[in-house]
Amino acid sequence: MVGALVCGTPRLAPWRGAVAALCVTMLAAVWAFCVAPASAEVFGPEVASRFAPVVEFAGGERDLPASVPWYLEHSTLEWHNDDGCPSDPIRSQRPWSEAEIRALGEGGYATQARDGSCHKAGPRFTTSEHTRPTDGGRPPRLAPSDGFVLNLQGSSEAVRDGIPDTTPNEPRRYTGSPVYYESGDLIERGTSMGDYAYLTYWFFYAYDNGFGPQNHEGDWEGMSVIFKATSPGHYRPVALGLNQHSATQGIAWKERRFPHDRPLVFSAKGSHATYDHAFGVNLHTDTTGGGVLWETAAQLLPLANEPWRGYCGGWGQVGKAAESPLHLGDTTGPSGPGCVVNGRLIKNAIPAGWGVPAPVGQAALGDRGRRSRSLSQGQCRGRSGTRGSPRP
Repeated sequence: MVGALVCGTPRLAPWRGAVAALCVTMLAAVWAFCVAPASAEVFGPEVASRFAPVVEFAGGERDLPASVPWYLEHSTLEWHNDDGCPSDPIRSQRPWSEAEIRALGEGGYATQARDGSCHKAGPRFTTSEHTRPTDGGRPPRLAPSDGFVLNLQGSSEAVRDGIPDTTPNEPRRYTGSPVYYESGDLIERGTSMGDYAYLTYWFFYAYDNGFGPQNHEGDWEGMSVIFKATSPGHYRPVALGLNQHSATQGIAWKERRFPHDRPLVFSAKGSHATYDHAFGVNLHTDTTGGGVLWETAAQLLPLANEPWRGYCGGWGQVGKAAESPLHLGDTTGPSGPGCVVNGRLIKNAIPAGWGVPAPVGQAALGDRGRRSRSLSQGQCRGRSGTRGSPRP
């Protein structure tokens, strides 16, 4: 089976729109597709919709997805102090204005760390600095469990269950929460900028309720489609990357389960790890399959437009395991997408062997410019081919 050409040509003049339509008609048997990025993002909403996954929940799943605004409405912003010092409240639980959410992502909230005597004598940090407690690579003079956290308020199942379904007349279909997506170039030794690109979809849950003690507030799970450039501005999908606990599994594109171009993936019960097939119980004690289908294309939001993007604290309280002498697992709320430190994304969903996201703000401008110029002239070029498989 061969895919159709997708030409991203926003705000074209009428005659150019006709050219674009003719381009699609004439090249319907071409697998690669062309895009016209307007910024560091490689793929726009049309391509994001085309490859948006269908997520099958596990049977009996109760910890459903949530949106970031919903989670913020149910949380307090705190600075967690190490060494037994009490947490410093930064913002109480109350409705957030868009300006306040933007301040969260742009470092508009700040506080001073406490010393061993619980006095505010340490350095000052903002919410856009890498302060998620227990993370490595954070600023110096920051104690291991110091940092900003969004602490989910209330332990009731009503809070932890996330957003209920908004399609009650379709019991097998879920559309209650948005999915956030981002894209960019991948860089790896031996390849040129622009040879490979990624399109990542982020799923957010209010609570991770996995097996045993490894539960925590806030749960960011992700999956990526990896693309290979066939010519400037033209791509074909070659692999998937699926977040599974502390790793990302890579799967050849031709081996995926899918309806058309859209991958079908399976969310593990409680832990929400993402798999490509249904099963009973695995080594992580995850179970998948048998639940309703999350129609992610119903609510796709570009991460680049989200005002909270740039927040680099924890999405959830500091867990007790993180403060125990043996550190038996980390039950602290995770880092989230959109946190950039020195041009590097702190969190991604790229499988091993495919490189890393290019530094933010350092995209392949020369190649990116060539793509834009060719499309602005109505030249939607494609290249025949079949589905590829990942490099060894």
